Amino acid sequence: MADPDLWGYLNFGRVFWQNGFPWSDTFSYLPTKPEWIYHEWLTGVIFYKIYKVFDFAGLQFFKYLLGFTTAFIILHVAKRNGASISLSLMGLFLISPLFSLSYSPVRAQIFSHLFSAYLFYRVVTDKQKFSFIGFAVFFLIGSLWVNLHGGLVAGIGFAFLWLLGNILQSQKFHNALGSILALLAGSFMNPYGYHYWQGIFDEIVVPRPDIPEWWSIFKSLNSNEHFGSTVHLGVLILVAFIGILVAKEKRLDKILILFFSALLASLHIRHESLFLIAFACFVPVMFEASVLKLKIQLRISGTAINILKFAILSLSLFVAIPILNRNILNLDQEKNYPTQALRYLREQQFSGNILTELDWGSYITWQLSNSSKVGIDGRYATVFGAEVLEEYFDFLYARQGAADFILKYPHQIAILRSETLGSDILKNSTKWKMVYHDSEARVYLTHDMVEDSVQKNIIKDNKAR
Repeated sequence: MADPDLWGYLNFGRVFWQNGFPWSDTFSYLPTKPEWIYHEWLTGVIFYKIYKVFDFAGLQFFKYLLGFTTAFIILHVAKRNGASISLSLMGLFLISPLFSLSYSPVRAQIFSHLFSAYLFYRVVTDKQKFSFIGFAVFFLIGSLWVNLHGGLVAGIGFAFLWLLGNILQSQKFHNALGSILALLAGSFMNPYGYHYWQGIFDEIVVPRPDIPEWWSIFKSLNSNEHFGSTVHLGVLILVAFIGILVAKEKRLDKILILFFSALLASLHIRHESLFLIAFACFVPVMFEASVLKLKIQLRISGTAINILKFAILSLSLFVAIPILNRNILNLDQEKNYPTQALRYLREQQFSGNILTELDWGSYITWQLSNSSKVGIDGRYATVFGAEVLEEYFDFLYARQGAADFILKYPHQIAILRSETLGSDILKNSTKWKMVYHDSEARVYLTHDMVEDSVQKNIIKDNKAR
């Protein structure tokens, strides 16, 4: 299914390739920040060009290419870390929800996953002798990462923990320190200069209580939104803790990275992917000695092990074949979006300032191009201040002050879900009229727009006569 952020990437890419680099917002009619610091701008530039040449199938293929490359690196890291091929594959199997969830949509996180996996490879293969090639590679990665996705902040954090672990265990830390310096130096290779860091830290501190993927592990457990992935995360955190206890060799840098990534995932469920990658890279080897000891105690024969492996392989193929029989390069562009409502607007030739759902804003901008502007969209704190966001959610959830948001800004059209509480405010208002509804959305117009459309229709009728 097409992710809401995908339309934001494509919107930026379209503006970039048609009009040049947009330094300020061009999509919203609400007050925005003076400078639009978009830390995924290069993702938009790349995605739009892929889309124009190869359509959405090209984006899907690109996503799978990076996904399989990331999986290969994770597997390779686990093996280089000392785990057997069986345990390395088991680690990859245990984090398989990473690929079914994070790679279901086409999102910029695919770049952070790839770069994080490579960073963990360098942690595992650190020979404590400074490498100029390694420094140059991390500088290049930093230069790309900073423009592709904001996950570079976590990457620098992981590198710092690598450094801290080496220092605490009295090991040489040249490569760890070099990686931090290279990533930091590369991070300034962006269009915004040092303002980039000011912008990204402003976003980090903004609370997002109304966005489920930013909920904590405890809040997620009390909802149906991410219950399955939250339980999976909790189980793997427990497994990682047990692994640290039974591990024959305890490397502080790896333990610190596991703890830090687990903490991030616990605070915000969207960061689960970082912990899963760290888990598959570092945890399998922790159980190597225990598994070997168990095999000796139980005297499991090689034949029994081969039968077990064959059973696991057969089960995996049983699950995989139905998936592979689908059109895996297809992208559902309409599911959960107001496609029929937009079709109605085009047919009636309505355009203007559109108040809509957070996850519909960028899609509407993509579909209507320059004919209309939207209110809040998925860019959230990237372009909107805290006051405007609070006013918007007060309206959306019909909290106190909801009516003030309607009067304060020049909304002309509203496209909202039927179950959105703010939709009922417009439905019961004398200044708005519902002109369309279906199972997905309701469309409201201000009475001024309704009267204008009536007058235009009268003029058309007179001309026809």
